[in-house]
Amino acid sequence: MTSYTKTTDFESKDALVTGNPSKTIKGQEIDDEFDALQAADADNVKISSLGTGVNTFLTTPSSANLAAAVTDETGSGSLVFATSPTLAGTPLAPTAAADTNTTQIANTAHVFAERTNTATLTNKTLTSPVLTTPTLGTPASGTLTNCTGLPISTGISGLGTGVATFLATPSSANLASAVTGETGSGALVFGTSPTLSGATLSGTTGLTGGQIAFPAVQSASADANTLDDYEEGTWTPAITGTGTAGAGTYNNVIGRYTKIGRVVHYTGRINMSAHTGSGNMVISGLPFTSESVTAVRNVTTFSEVTNLTLPANTDISGYILENTSQIILNSRSTAGGSVSESALALDTAFILVFSGSYNI
Repeated sequence: MTSYTKTTDFESKDALVTGNPSKTIKGQEIDDEFDALQAADADNVKISSLGTGVNTFLTTPSSANLAAAVTDETGSGSLVFATSPTLAGTPLAPTAAADTNTTQIANTAHVFAERTNTATLTNKTLTSPVLTTPTLGTPASGTLTNCTGLPISTGISGLGTGVATFLATPSSANLASAVTGETGSGALVFGTSPTLSGATLSGTTGLTGGQIAFPAVQSASADANTLDDYEEGTWTPAITGTGTAGAGTYNNVIGRYTKIGRVVHYTGRINMSAHTGSGNMVISGLPFTSESVTAVRNVTTFSEVTNLTLPANTDISGYILENTSQIILNSRSTAGGSVSESALALDTAFILVFSGSYNI
């Protein structure tokens, strides 16, 4: 009886001498002690037939003592009350039946099963939903924003034949398969520097860039109506002796040419002050060798002849024979009503300006 406190010190009374009035034990003191004993006994009530641990819980009502007294509980830890409890670990709850619509707790098994069920949403707004292989049916209308992964082959209706294939694999061949009114074949052509092979242009063709580029090495064509080359460049005209070639001393030489298909148009200027050669005179260094057609002479005309020594009553003429890159120079006479030409002897100081064309 830990709550009992003695009110009268009887042991101190024994120490008093006989005859001392305080040595006498009074009835009131005895009543007070019994009252204290009765109160203490009431504070320590003992109830028989309690289960193991129940008395401990009754005197110290903690979650641990309650768990020790109860024999068929589930879980562990703190006692749970209904309002805003915090559950730790992996608490289990019964799985609701499919399509249950109550305030029952939905465990993960129920939620997982409900994922595959079909639900009809009417006038619902879903914020940032993630749909995994959904079947959307055929909506009357809709707006897709930031959608990815839509299968082209099955996700879009109304596409023409081959369009889905092109959208999934956008190659020139797949575009050609999808388009029905095209002309030509091969690779898709864009506007800047395309390479066209075997193209046929009809009507009036405009070149907004103003240029047609031919390859550096001619791709010759046997078709008479095919232009297969165009080239512009310079060449170096030189005077050569037919006896001894020699070398000239030049104040100035200029040579330019334009090649269109098989025809070469050339111009030249020679300002020479000395020469070491001998024999007759030719102009060498043409940019291309002439064609091998016998007895064809491609005439050279002269627009300026200065200080060149010519026989009396003659002027200068020139021509290109077959399979050569030289202009043969002659003096031409028309005296007596007939035309005669003679090889022109090598001169050493003169100016010639000339031009002409020949085939290759």
